[in-house]
Amino acid sequence: MPHHRLPLFLCILAGSLPVFAEPFEEPPTLDASAILRPEILQSPLHTVRGPVPTYSGHNSYLIDSEFGLFEADGNTQLVQRVREIHAIARLREMSRSEQYTEALKRSADGPVQLAKGLINQPVKTVTGVPKGLWKFMNRAGQSVKEAGQNRAPNPYEDGAAKDLIGFSKAKRQLAGDLKVDPYSSNAVLQKELNGIGWAAYGGSMTLSVALAPVGGPAGAVLTGINVSTSAEQALRDSSPGDLRRQHLGTLLEMKVSRERANAFLNNTAFSPTHATLLVEALGRLRGVRGRTAFLDLACSASDETDALFFQRTAQLLAQVHAESPLAQISDFRGFPVCIARDGTLIVALEWDYASWTANSANFVQAIKEGNFAGYKITGHHIVLTGEASPVAKEKLAALGIRLTEKALPGPLR
Repeated sequence: MPHHRLPLFLCILAGSLPVFAEPFEEPPTLDASAILRPEILQSPLHTVRGPVPTYSGHNSYLIDSEFGLFEADGNTQLVQRVREIHAIARLREMSRSEQYTEALKRSADGPVQLAKGLINQPVKTVTGVPKGLWKFMNRAGQSVKEAGQNRAPNPYEDGAAKDLIGFSKAKRQLAGDLKVDPYSSNAVLQKELNGIGWAAYGGSMTLSVALAPVGGPAGAVLTGINVSTSAEQALRDSSPGDLRRQHLGTLLEMKVSRERANAFLNNTAFSPTHATLLVEALGRLRGVRGRTAFLDLACSASDETDALFFQRTAQLLAQVHAESPLAQISDFRGFPVCIARDGTLIVALEWDYASWTANSANFVQAIKEGNFAGYKITGHHIVLTGEASPVAKEKLAALGIRLTEKALPGPLR
């Protein structure tokens, strides 16, 4: 992906509006040691490499560990990968125990041979498609299926046979104990979860305190990802099919049509975790009009990066709503924007590092000059999960636009 590339919606705007407020920046390469919290930057198990290119709204990280080299596309995924590296270490420690060996022997004689080979079959990694945020296009002509009927296979989920014999439940509980996502696209983690999960289910292995979540300062950061207790419990206790049925009911209560709800729930870019956290966040936007418009945009997600964007944006909107009540979510040229009850136009961005580029300036001009559903706009507020460059801060302040940075928990200092 080109180093200078920005989110697609900004590129679209660049072709139709004159730029202003020069000079412009090129997205920089940042220094990991300067921007990351120490416990995220390095531990006995991992080291984040120094150069951090910025593009498409994301910081791009490479993480060295004894388990291999991991890539993290953005701040959110960096926290996830570091947490997973700690979990892999715990799981491998368990796999070297006598308890594990004995459990595998018992499982070999058990009545669940249909899961043979399970340990060596991690979830299919979501790769091979272009990365980048907010590819809000190509929605026309998509077919809609009823939830649970003739669904395309979701690469994040275990197969039906594994769910049928109860293995998937054991694996979800194991992942919950470790505070990792059971539907992660991390193939190394999935292999280790499968191995210990199989021993726990098929061999009646008792999980020890060695599988406790990461503690200390690192644990506080690694678990601070804005996941409620109810969502965590649902992901632990409910199968993907059960989750979809629960989400369908929640969306119908929001007055989302069944057709739109099914289009979202059948989009395999969303893992059960992405979908659960997004739907829960939308549920917290009580009284806000336009949640259906947000869901329509989310249906255009085509990969994990897109799914994370919509999930984090929904969570960000829910947090904003708790502090400054929202009235309306609108689709502005393929991008979700909000109007608060006091008339403030709020743009919530899952953006790691915002530079003041020509495309950024075009977007700012567009929201300053736009007409939003007849609302009288009283002010403008940009809310970032990451941070903005000094130049961007200066330009936004000069334009009278309020800026909030690091609005959700993350890895930045």
